[in-house]
Amino acid sequence: MIKEERRRKKRRKIGLYILLILILLIAAGVFIVMNVFTVENVVVEGNELYSSTQIENMVLNDEYSWNSLYVDLKYRFVDIGEVPFVDTMEVSLDNPHTVHIKVYEKGMLGYLYINSIGQNAYFDERQMAIRNKDYATTFSVRNMSKDIDICRRLAKTEGVQAESLEGIREVYDRALEAGYGDKDYSSVIDMVFEKNHVKYKPKL
Repeated sequence: MIKEERRRKKRRKIGLYILLILILLIAAGVFIVMNVFTVENVVVEGNELYSSTQIENMVLNDEYSWNSLYVDLKYRFVDIGEVPFVDTMEVSLDNPHTVHIKVYEKGMLGYLYINSIGQNAYFDERQMAIRNKDYATTFSVRNMSKDIDICRRLAKTEGVQAESLEGIREVYDRALEAGYGDKDYSSVIDMVFEKNHVKYKPKL
């Protein structure tokens, strides 16, 4: 009886030691995550259409983004979302303090020259479809109009001059009024040609 009681006490003592060790390990893990994995540097590469600051703001976009481990794990399971003229972005850690963002932009294969602002508005790999008048909807005029508004807000927030966006927005506003909302965004080129407001030139 006495031996059995001693064995129970010994097992309880061992259980308490194990629990204490687990608590210490968890506390150490939390300390490391909170104090070691902090974002101090952001490296952005492959971006031409957006500034590094704009890309950084797109990726580090919530209240927990100060933690580099959180950012790394987040984008292993969550897409950054649709960004105009960006195919995808890869987010990784160079070290516990440095987030690395690799941007893969869509190829700019053509442009629209907008007389009202005297600038070019570039577009992507839809060039061949435009040449063949293949306007099967991949991304609607309505969605593109929303993305243009997002870009305008980003530019305003970052203090970036983006007069060309105003001209592009004007084109898409006219397209929406003309009933192009559910058509592919590339179809607006026909409307533009009809109104003779732009010149189209493929980029070779």
